[in-house]
Amino acid sequence: MTATIEVTRWRELGSFSESYQRSLRKTALRRTPLDILYDIVNSALAPRNQTNIMYACNINLKMLRQYLPMLTANGYLEYQGLPKLYVATGKGRAFVKRYDEVARLRSSLKVAFDALQDDMSLLGRRQQPGLA
Repeated sequence: MTATIEVTRWRELGSFSESYQRSLRKTALRRTPLDILYDIVNSALAPRNQTNIMYACNINLKMLRQYLPMLTANGYLEYQGLPKLYVATGKGRAFVKRYDEVARLRSSLKVAFDALQDDMSLLGRRQQPGLA
């Protein structure tokens, strides 16, 4: 009897794990390169080393090494030598501010669009015979 319980618990944990991994994959698929650039610059508003940036942005070292040279070459981040820290420049701070504004607008547009779709679906139901 305890073996059955253990197998059931193991299956429950296994399905939770698969579901969790599936949700992580979906989240990872939704992030664009621009989102990753934003995360890196935003995390470097205060001086941080590579490891801290990597963990804050939830990216691996390979991806970080791909983005950091591009951001420093274009003036969004500045590399401070001896303590090996990256910090956002004025251009990087402006990028974060603009990105936040666009994200806020995109969010409010999505809410308005969803409300409009709800209104349209209600109108469609009213026009069907027998629902009035």
